[in-house]
Amino acid sequence: MKHVTSHPQIVGAVVQAHRKRVGFTQEQMAHLMKLKPSGWARVEAGETMINVVQLRRVAAIFSRKDPNNPVRDWQLLKQADETLARLKARTPGLKIVERRPKRKENPEWILLAGSALAGAVGALLVAGAQPERKKPPGAPGSGSRG
Repeated sequence: MKHVTSHPQIVGAVVQAHRKRVGFTQEQMAHLMKLKPSGWARVEAGETMINVVQLRRVAAIFSRKDPNNPVRDWQLLKQADETLARLKARTPGLKIVERRPKRKENPEWILLAGSALAGAVGALLVAGAQPERKKPPGAPGSGSRG
């Protein structure tokens, strides 16, 4: 059997981990994103691909909820890439597809979702992959001289 996941699943898992970190329910996020709860659940499950405008809105919502840990859209994508790299390292033969396959298309595939994907994302967030913060000019290590 082959293991498979998709980019939308990984992005959805990263978004879900951040949503839980800031303390929103799926219903609250759906309301803030002007979606039905079922629509938001599909985004987190990777069944619906989130677009750039939506990703920016998600990052802004997270940043308003937790201003001490602002999140940018590119940081969410970076965390998705880091999660993908970890999954590839831990799962030999992992196949990455652009969209979540339907079971009828390839029943021998095991979708990496649920606890496997959530665990990888959670480990990444706990391991210190929080969004990078820019250092102010003149701060040690910022590259600027004051």
